[in-house]
Amino acid sequence: MPAPIAFFAYNRPFHTKQTLEALALCEGAQDSEVFFFCDGPRPNETDEGISAIEEVRALIQAQTWPKAVHLHFQTKNIGLAASITGGLSHVLEAADRVIVVEDDLVVGKGFLTYLNVALEHYKNEERVMHIAAYIPPIDPAELPTLYFYGQASCWGWATWKRAWKAYNGDARMLKAKIEERGMVDAFNIDNSYNFMRHLEKNIDGKLNTWAIKWQASVILSGGLCLHPSRSLVRNIGADGTGAHMKKEEAEGMRGNITDQVELNFPKTLTENTTARGRIAAHYRSERKRLEVKPPTLAKRIQNRIKNLLS
Repeated sequence: MPAPIAFFAYNRPFHTKQTLEALALCEGAQDSEVFFFCDGPRPNETDEGISAIEEVRALIQAQTWPKAVHLHFQTKNIGLAASITGGLSHVLEAADRVIVVEDDLVVGKGFLTYLNVALEHYKNEERVMHIAAYIPPIDPAELPTLYFYGQASCWGWATWKRAWKAYNGDARMLKAKIEERGMVDAFNIDNSYNFMRHLEKNIDGKLNTWAIKWQASVILSGGLCLHPSRSLVRNIGADGTGAHMKKEEAEGMRGNITDQVELNFPKTLTENTTARGRIAAHYRSERKRLEVKPPTLAKRIQNRIKNLLS
């Protein structure tokens, strides 16, 4: 039986419409129960903001789904982290597994098939905690079609009730445990990306995110995350309308998506070191790219004046 889908949305009708349309075209969508979680307006929300929230809800209600649909529309804003963690816990009260989609993800036609087959394949394997449908745009040459890699990607994914029980929302505790166990470099993907900084920002109150806490919970549990060699998901939301990722950061994380992936599951429960190495190299390359920022308009004008004067 297909896993229920937990769909999270807020105030981006342009993105939500594309995500809904792509999801509805997936193989198996007609057999999937869907739970929609829509956050409510913030205090002092503008008329334009309220209109966008209402438009998102109208789009969701207009979409036809053959199986059961459950609508959870908040009257007040609770934030993305609370919406997702609370929504998943709600779905997993009755189900033993769940597929997670946010409102800015366009998925390939084989998205649900891949996740559902993987969920069934590893349902009794305690170490496998997360099935990801996204992978950064690395070279897939000589990589298997499916492999384990240590990052719990949140752009289209699935998990089980047994695994979600390990979720710990205490960023301070997670950071302390990672440091105590000497896992900082591993958590930072061989020190290629500073994921620890995200935990620190949650501790300082500069961020309120859930995904980094899930990733930390998985690694502290010794969990494995299954990934495809080619992504089945494209993020369309990192355009200034999203909550956390900047547009320039997302540019290097996008890549071509595929509609299908060959379901050749790994023969051993071990992380693929080749994939990990390529992803670490990708993060390092992105870090260098973002450090070399183009000059501002004011700086370009200043340079132009200097050139003219000289």
